[in-house]
Amino acid sequence: FDQHLIDELDRAMHLDPTQDQTRATNDNFKRNLPRVPNRRLSLRYEYAIGPWFRGVDPWWNDEAFHLSPNQFPNDSYVFLGAEIHYRVQATDSVTVDLFAVSTNLAYEEACPQTSFLKDSTPMPGRSIGLGFEPPFDPGYDNRSVSLVRCFKPQNLPQLHGVVRPSTNLKF
Repeated sequence: FDQHLIDELDRAMHLDPTQDQTRATNDNFKRNLPRVPNRRLSLRYEYAIGPWFRGVDPWWNDEAFHLSPNQFPNDSYVFLGAEIHYRVQATDSVTVDLFAVSTNLAYEEACPQTSFLKDSTPMPGRSIGLGFEPPFDPGYDNRSVSLVRCFKPQNLPQLHGVVRPSTNLKF
């Protein structure tokens, strides 16, 4: 369920709520299965105007309730990610995307229920990545190749399909 708040030629704003939950049991023994993901809620916000794109992505992961035998519970946690992209028109036919992507901005310690190492090793802390995405083939139509498509006005309505760039050079 993707909420298109603004869909115009030069700008777009989307809100994308997400919820997932899994329950798994062994019917023969009437027990919960181990390492089943916890309930998660998210509310992704995206805004694009001209060559700029911004996104904020908070995720709330619930604590574990339905534990298997010999499994320890974990606490709930919130991850906050953000990103900003800027598309530079290098020449008439070549564009380059510059971006900064961050994860776990709240720097919260998290131990996902699905991990074999959750009792000893938490997930990574805060990270910030900077990078650029050059065109793959300058002779090819750049709109079809770029993984971040939301910057071109004709692609703004497809904002919810944004994929993070693959050429992620971290400094």
